[in-house]
Amino acid sequence: MPRVVPKSRPRTERRRWRVPPPILRGPEPLEGMGVLEEIQGEIGGLLWRSLRTVTLWAAVAPSGRAPLFAPGAEEQRLADLLAISPEPALEEPLAVLAGLLGRPEAARADLVALACTRIAQWANVRGARATELEFAQAAAAACPGDPRLALAVGRAARDRAEYPRAETWLHRTIALARQVGDWDSYSRAYIALGKMFVARGAFPNARKNLQKALRAAERRGLREPQGMAAHDLFTVEAECDNVQVAQDYAARALSAYGPAHPDLPSLAYDVGLVWVLQGRFADALSVFRAAVPRMRPWHQPYGHAGLARAAGAMGEECIFEATWQVIWGFSDDTAGKANALVEAARGAASLGLLDQAKQAGEAAAALARQRGQTKVLFDAEAVLESVQMEQRASTSRVQAAPASPSAVQGSVAGLAQQFVQSLEAGAAV
Repeated sequence: MPRVVPKSRPRTERRRWRVPPPILRGPEPLEGMGVLEEIQGEIGGLLWRSLRTVTLWAAVAPSGRAPLFAPGAEEQRLADLLAISPEPALEEPLAVLAGLLGRPEAARADLVALACTRIAQWANVRGARATELEFAQAAAAACPGDPRLALAVGRAARDRAEYPRAETWLHRTIALARQVGDWDSYSRAYIALGKMFVARGAFPNARKNLQKALRAAERRGLREPQGMAAHDLFTVEAECDNVQVAQDYAARALSAYGPAHPDLPSLAYDVGLVWVLQGRFADALSVFRAAVPRMRPWHQPYGHAGLARAAGAMGEECIFEATWQVIWGFSDDTAGKANALVEAARGAASLGLLDQAKQAGEAAAALARQRGQTKVLFDAEAVLESVQMEQRASTSRVQAAPASPSAVQGSVAGLAQQFVQSLEAGAAV
């Protein structure tokens, strides 16, 4: 009997990607409770009611939305909005959401999503992460086929360490992005997954997702996602002590970012920090000197920390003293100041300035206790112990790296020069 070969399915049918359902709730007992906890007073209540309005509206099919809300509900909401008089960044999007109460069947989903996104951005600036997540999710509910909105939810959930929730939204982003050909969102979703696994210390999973992101971005010529993925892969390989592979990814990230990219100074700092830990202080110092003045303000304390340590190790007293003054000038509320004081103490110890090392170490320990930074406190106490023993080289300092093959040394020096040239070219632009 002849074998019957079944007809192949059309390509479009074979390529139908299933969009997984996401996790919609966290541990809170009441939906949107995080909004009420983070935003106090009448404005918090208005935000919560607006969130509930969008959630209900989005859960109902367009054909069934007309009778959703009671007559006069829009007028009452607008009166509440007028009485509270929120700041301009909130007033307009809240007015848009109030419009849902009047003619819910006529509301445009894209405008509803935009209003929710603006509120989420407002919450992000305030550090109200639960509120940001709730309104980002409301935006995605309003336009459930938009991968960019799903990506925003995944990132917001990841930043709150709600990893299972974040993972479902990021996988949803990937499926939606494949359906509509949004390869930028596709790549960024894999990058977000990679970052999440890095934060959890799951480096094999991080590597796998970041490599998928890098391949997709390279195939489509998406330079910024290429740089982001290569940057994070550098971090992964450096953590795993794969020195040459890490440097290769750093070079790829440098090439993809280009001189004017705002993340280039952060990449340069990350590479310089790895070199410091390897004892390659001269290369690290040259990169830090070019990168630190161009770093974003909230990264400056970390940049000056690396600069102080490398300058001290290389005996560059003038650079160290200038950096020392900058570090002490940061407010105690500045994130990263305790870290910077620890590195200033190490740099001072390298220069034999033991009194300054003790001063910085004690200040770092006090600040770390106040802020609950256990690792920084441990590092500060290690530096203080070495100073008390009057040892200029101690276990708290990373010693110079043992001799490496000349090819590795040459690649490090060459990469350092590329970073300096690119950073200087970016400054000129």
